[in-house]
Amino acid sequence: MNRILLVCFALFTGTISFAQIQMRSPQAMAYTGQPVPLRISQKGTLADSLPVPDSIGRLEVLRFEKAIQQGDSVIQEWLLIGYDSGSYALPQIAGKIESLPDSILLLPMPQDSLAKYGDVKTYFAGKASTNFWPYLWAALGALASIALLWWLLRRKRNKALQIDNPITGPKHWQEQMQKLQQNWQAGKLSAPVAATQCMQLVRAMWQLKGIPTAALTGEELLPLAKSILPAQQQTALQEAVGVCYGMQFARMHPAQEIFSQQLQQVAAVAAHTFQSSNPDAKS
Repeated sequence: MNRILLVCFALFTGTISFAQIQMRSPQAMAYTGQPVPLRISQKGTLADSLPVPDSIGRLEVLRFEKAIQQGDSVIQEWLLIGYDSGSYALPQIAGKIESLPDSILLLPMPQDSLAKYGDVKTYFAGKASTNFWPYLWAALGALASIALLWWLLRRKRNKALQIDNPITGPKHWQEQMQKLQQNWQAGKLSAPVAATQCMQLVRAMWQLKGIPTAALTGEELLPLAKSILPAQQQTALQEAVGVCYGMQFARMHPAQEIFSQQLQQVAAVAAHTFQSSNPDAKS
């Protein structure tokens, strides 16, 4: 008790008159870790208000309100807290500081199981700040998975719309032309892609004749038809290649029916080409 009185005496002495101070607590009993209110009333002005200590004995000052002037007194509210059970006396300096009651009894925290008591400070440490990093990484992982799935599905879809390479024979060529016509009619191909696939089939047609076309441009392909095709089919092939080049490089977007007719013309030219190299071929 003498040690507590000495500490309080050092905190509250100075220019403050003991007879002018009152410390009042309306609460005589609480649990350990439970805040206990304390009211400080001091005669004088705000300039004479008590400095707020970190603790009063073994009771820590948890929080305090800003001092206010009420008449000729300065009023300030404190919250005390103790983390060990026991009875704690409020300071009575020379009998001039009055408190109601003169001591506070702190009881152990109630326990409804046989588990060991933990440090009571963990109950009142305050809610820890939320760590958002795990949620952020989980969201990024989900987005990456969705993007990968979308890419795989798109790749699979695009692969299903491509023309086989290489073309192994006339029948295979006709199957790929039919595939191109169906995809174009269904609106699954853009104009540049459809034109590129058509030119791929034109090159494959000559390659099946044993003529290498990988290094030839579209204009260089056309003279090859002179020794194989009649004039009407030469004109039809030239027209189809011109339309394909316009769609590939000039952003031309012909109506669906018009390009379908060009594909039919290329199919007819190929049928004549394959028949001329093998009169017995039916496909």
